[in-house]
Amino acid sequence: MAAALPALASGRAAAAEPAPAAWTGVTTGYRHTNLAPFDEEWQNFMATHGIPGAQLAVAAGNRILLARGYSLTADPALRIEPTSLFRMGSLAKPLTGVAATRLLADEKLNILNVPTDFLPDFRPEDPNAKDAYVIRMLRHEAGFHGLPEWSTDRSTADQLRRLGHDVRLPLTREQLLLSMERQTLYPPGTRHSYSNNNYMLLSHIIAKAAGAPYETYVQDRILTPLGITRMRLGHTLQRAPGEVTYSVPAGVAKVPSVFHDDGRLVDAPYGEFNMNNWLGAGGWLASAVDYVQFLKVFGGLKEGVLSKGWVDFMKGKPETYADDATSWYGLGVNVAPNGSGLMVFHHGGGSGTHAYGANYPNGLSWALVINKSHRDHLLDVVKPLVDAYRRVTSWNTSYDLTPHYFPDAAT
Repeated sequence: MAAALPALASGRAAAAEPAPAAWTGVTTGYRHTNLAPFDEEWQNFMATHGIPGAQLAVAAGNRILLARGYSLTADPALRIEPTSLFRMGSLAKPLTGVAATRLLADEKLNILNVPTDFLPDFRPEDPNAKDAYVIRMLRHEAGFHGLPEWSTDRSTADQLRRLGHDVRLPLTREQLLLSMERQTLYPPGTRHSYSNNNYMLLSHIIAKAAGAPYETYVQDRILTPLGITRMRLGHTLQRAPGEVTYSVPAGVAKVPSVFHDDGRLVDAPYGEFNMNNWLGAGGWLASAVDYVQFLKVFGGLKEGVLSKGWVDFMKGKPETYADDATSWYGLGVNVAPNGSGLMVFHHGGGSGTHAYGANYPNGLSWALVINKSHRDHLLDVVKPLVDAYRRVTSWNTSYDLTPHYFPDAAT
């Protein structure tokens, strides 16, 4: 593995580093001996920044060489295993991108389809919606943008009430679609504007095109061939089996719940957002080792899920970017030149978690998730990984944890 790992791969500005702190926590899982620097760098990072729990998984090509859970405390109730489930936030978008591309490959979806082709009851008011193609939704170029008046469930409910709708919290998926019908779009295809609306809407389109619920299609067509059985859609108020408890740092104020109209205050991870509605925009639970297994798709190693040709299509640069652009947004993934090829990466976050996943053209993949508030999202979580990578003296090994965690994976 000789490809460079550029500092800009994290997509985040580095913050000033506090003095290192000693690691006194608990580490679970397995790794190859050569990857000891990953333990050392990540444990130091967690101790220094007071991160209560985390997972890390590293793969080289088709082989998983490290799958770890880290807990800052020895409390058994807070112990993080390599297979513990976390909210992955926007790491759902690459998964949704692969699902949509699979439907394109199967000719059940066309890049020039628009929402009304599959959702006849969806009646957007803005005439620009006629150009909100599937490929533009995948690239965040379909005209949707994060307007303040529609940015949260509570503000969306207020806007719908002003428009004469009888709305009560929590909002339903149908009410969110209604809110999208009322929004003003910028001219589609003219620029990139990151919006979760694109991927919530895509989730409904995928379900109609596939003839199955969104979650079922993704599990059956994308995850099961990879041997991934733990990943599922999550819920804000109900923990899934094996799901972690989310941390709220001391001094962080409670927030109004989006599940109640009475203004009651709750800890942010348990009421600031309604995960039930996020679907392919940010609704998935996963472990880091599950996600690094999924990332193998982007190395062209899982033809049964998606051929290399279609993976390359996902990485393609839209016309809205300059010829000399150093990064761009493809079909569900951030893309950047790296060495002689292209890397893909994505951050994910929300109240209680921050996640990151990347696949490099030299075959390296890694995924991590930390159990700490999104208010710490400016932490450069990639730096300790890059530092560890540069300290590994040899990647030449037959060691592989894939059969241990994914015994039913197709070869």
